[in-house]
Amino acid sequence: MELSSRQAFVLVLVAGVVGTGLVVAGVAAAGYQTLASALWVLGYGAAVLVLWHGWIRPLEFGSAASDPDSE
Repeated sequence: MELSSRQAFVLVLVAGVVGTGLVVAGVAAAGYQTLASALWVLGYGAAVLVLWHGWIRPLEFGSAASDPDSE
């Protein structure tokens, strides 16, 4: 089964938020607050970077009028 782009986006988003949240909560409950903070930054930061690289970066925000090939 192949995932569509939208399904992959949702999977990465949910895994990045829920997975990171569960790991951080478990580490914090074990008494490692500094490690939990570092994992929070790394987990959510990685999710944001993957989402940016896969879906936001390829978007074209310029207008067609500014494109020299459109003439």
